[in-house]
Amino acid sequence: MTAASPSTRWRKGQSGNPGGRPKVIGDLQEQARQWAPEALEALREIAASRDAPPSARVSAAVALLDRGYGKLAQSIDAKVSNEPSMAQLHLQALKELAERAKEQKAAREAEEKMIDVTPSKGPEQPATG
Repeated sequence: MTAASPSTRWRKGQSGNPGGRPKVIGDLQEQARQWAPEALEALREIAASRDAPPSARVSAAVALLDRGYGKLAQSIDAKVSNEPSMAQLHLQALKELAERAKEQKAAREAEEKMIDVTPSKGPEQPATG
């Protein structure tokens, strides 16, 4: 990855979007909001209509409730554990194997460089004296 050039970096306190939200989106939202009362009335009529299919009545009722009270919070069934995951255990084992292999390699290289200074047993020399 390359670093951003000085001309493309933002200075402290400078917005990344100095122009703000595009005006077109704001205009579109304003136009859509003008229809909100009619849209809510249509949802109310569908929810109250005995002639509307049940699925349409339920959808309209849910839409009205969501807009009036907000969507219900959804619970998340999450299991939190201090135990390491299998991936973490594997990673730790790999790190330990790599460290052990590094130590063994260093020991072999040191042994190869070692000079044997043990006196060799040559022919027996007569005792003087």
